[in-house]
Amino acid sequence: MKQFIQAAAIALAICGCTEYQQEALPPEQRAIERARTEKYVAYKGTYNDIQRTALFNEANQEMVAGINRIGALAKDWVGKVEKVTTTHRGTARVTIRSPHNCLYSNSDDIAVGSALYDQISTLSIGQQVAFSGTLLPHDNGRYEWSLTERGSLEEPEFRVAFTAIAPFSRKGSAEPRTPDPASGDRDFHHLTDEAHRLLERGDADAAARVFGDAQKIGSLASEDRNSYGEILLGRAASLAAAGNNEQAIAEYDTVIQAVPAGALHETAAQAITAIKEQQQAADQRRGEEERVSQVNEAIREAERISKDKGLCDTPRAIADAWGKLKNAKRGDVNFRDAGKAADRLEKCRAANMRALDKVHLQIRAKERRNVREKIDAIFLESGIDVKVGVSGPNDTHLTLTNVLFGNRPTVHTLTKDGSFLENLRKAGFKRVTFEDGFGKGLYWDLQPDDESGAGVQILDGLGLGQPLALKGKRDVGP
Repeated sequence: MKQFIQAAAIALAICGCTEYQQEALPPEQRAIERARTEKYVAYKGTYNDIQRTALFNEANQEMVAGINRIGALAKDWVGKVEKVTTTHRGTARVTIRSPHNCLYSNSDDIAVGSALYDQISTLSIGQQVAFSGTLLPHDNGRYEWSLTERGSLEEPEFRVAFTAIAPFSRKGSAEPRTPDPASGDRDFHHLTDEAHRLLERGDADAAARVFGDAQKIGSLASEDRNSYGEILLGRAASLAAAGNNEQAIAEYDTVIQAVPAGALHETAAQAITAIKEQQQAADQRRGEEERVSQVNEAIREAERISKDKGLCDTPRAIADAWGKLKNAKRGDVNFRDAGKAADRLEKCRAANMRALDKVHLQIRAKERRNVREKIDAIFLESGIDVKVGVSGPNDTHLTLTNVLFGNRPTVHTLTKDGSFLENLRKAGFKRVTFEDGFGKGLYWDLQPDDESGAGVQILDGLGLGQPLALKGKRDVGP
């Protein structure tokens, strides 16, 4: 049963296209794409990353071998137009999706006036086409250009130097075809005629829907594309006027897809740009209003903090208020009040910095007293009577007294490998003195790290490492 289900899944993935599309695929395209689709089904069926990578590598090896066998030439391969876009230079880009979910895009922009440009200018989104060209290898030696393993198998991307793209015919040739009255083209012409009748009756929305249905079957004539585009432009303009910008942009996008070039295309593109600029301007206005509101709130918070010792002694409260207050600008109506608020916060910040500095120095002094006790205990355990004392500002001077410490060889024995002195330096001692208790002794001046400024380092993590002052602030008075 499990094998049956897996086989069925592969069949569904491979035959997700219609039977007609499968028959239309050239054997080379079918073989190359089908092998990759089978690997993707197996890839989805396992959660073991090692197995997935192995499937990915196998798929690439088989694909490269298959493409090399045909000389990397795609001849009358089949797919549907995914998108057609233009650049600011007017050149074109096209993407085609095959029945096996492979994407084929042009490697270089298609120049205006070229035969290929004229071919794709008549195509519709979703239209089935046959295309020819050269498959281009990626820098890694593969022909597939996706960035991820999963994307490479689920939706492979290929770059193609297209030589021809034309509406698909049962002959499977990438050559432009002429309408065949005996085929489904009769439905196409019926739809376009119906769209014109609806326009004459003034039912533009219904006409647009019919033009859209016709475009799914074939390529609209230039006159029909313009009529369709004008209807869509009118609807998009109405949506924009009503403030439905997202819907308006979507409608203008439809115009761009329906009319690949020309005045209507440009009008739609310019309208989208204008809407986005208006949205950006509106966002900026809202952002400015929010900024001014936050500054006003911060002014009130600063006053409350300055009057409440508990809040004034809390760096987080100061940081939160300053985070909003610092956005005040010199041209603001409340800038003078903001400057006074900054002064209030700065007084609290400076007091916190001094308090943190003091606490840090006290902690370090206590650590040095602990070191003194440890040294005393070590000598005592060793049976040596040494008086160990600390003195000086913040207990940074260590004195060791023993009758033998007036003797240089004895002191040298304790200090020769440097580890004892280095540990004292790390503890923050500035000087260590060895003396014999009778006025004779030796000392070393150590160079410990500067222990001042700890308050700045701590407050810097909250954005309070520097004095608080608004940019552009002058003396704002009392």
